Amino acid sequence: MSMSVMYWLMMLDNIRDTLTYFIAFGIAGVAIFFCIGSIEEHKGALRYAKISAILACLGVLGIMFLPNTKQMATIIVVPKVVNSEFVNETLPAEAKELYSLTKTWLTEKSKGKE
Repeated sequence: MSMSVMYWLMMLDNIRDTLTYFIAFGIAGVAIFFCIGSIEEHKGALRYAKISAILACLGVLGIMFLPNTKQMATIIVVPKVVNSEFVNETLPAEAKELYSLTKTWLTEKSKGKE
């Protein structure tokens, strides 16, 4: 597992939530636009609304793609643990031995031996 895969796994919720908000605010924005009436009457307000919308989009994109501290720690630590020698070599050998012991114990237990 690479850090880039882990990044995308951690950020998918943020991306989904942000896109949901974009859709909701986009629908609200279109409704407000149609309720305003004549754009000529509101040119000054429209200019500030455009600037605010651009700044809001930049901020939302930052929130959408920048991980928080816990996500960043997970993005860095999990690939190192998953790709470590212990997890790839030592743990499977120990798990296989534990499985064999458990299987033997269950077989003996089912036959009435202890």
